[in-house]
Amino acid sequence: MKLLDSVEDIVLVDGTKYQCNDTVPAVLLYFELMKDKGLTDIEKIETAYQLLVKPQSQRGDNINRKIKVVSEIYKHKISNGKSEELNDKSSNFDFDQDDDLIYSSILQQYSINIRDKKVISNLRWRDFMSLFANLGSKTPFGQAVFFRGVKIKDDMTDEQKNYYREMKRKYRLKKKEENISFGDMDLPHKMAYLAKLRKEGR
Repeated sequence: MKLLDSVEDIVLVDGTKYQCNDTVPAVLLYFELMKDKGLTDIEKIETAYQLLVKPQSQRGDNINRKIKVVSEIYKHKISNGKSEELNDKSSNFDFDQDDDLIYSSILQQYSINIRDKKVISNLRWRDFMSLFANLGSKTPFGQAVFFRGVKIKDDMTDEQKNYYREMKRKYRLKKKEENISFGDMDLPHKMAYLAKLRKEGR
């Protein structure tokens, strides 16, 4: 049944089951990892495999197998078959810069506190994205996205133009910068950091 597909944290690769770590913290780290220009493609796959595959399912897989496993997890647990969907629609928001707006909006609309460690460490990415994608236009995040996307037209009054310009300035996204906390770590430090998160249950 399609409604229950996301409940099982498992992907099947050539007949072998792999248990996935598709929680929000893990997936956000995965996105940062993939953008890290300081790592080779093989290092990214090795790290992604340890991050996204639960320890009990990690085997002595070769690199080609790991590529396959990570790709299946991305396809079925992260992108949900909609390749690059996040990148295509992200020009009006940024998870890092909008973290307060997203937090307050999810709390307002669903009464879910995603800053509660127990909540976020058990929240699957697909479930989070379902909540996120359906945030209403009256939430703080919905308002920010609206004003960022508004086009100032010639037929608007000066008062309207000034108002929208002010709102655009208020909610303007800063230019993206390199992630210092994770992106600047070398591979051993990244692995130690991921191990620490896993130990903490994240």
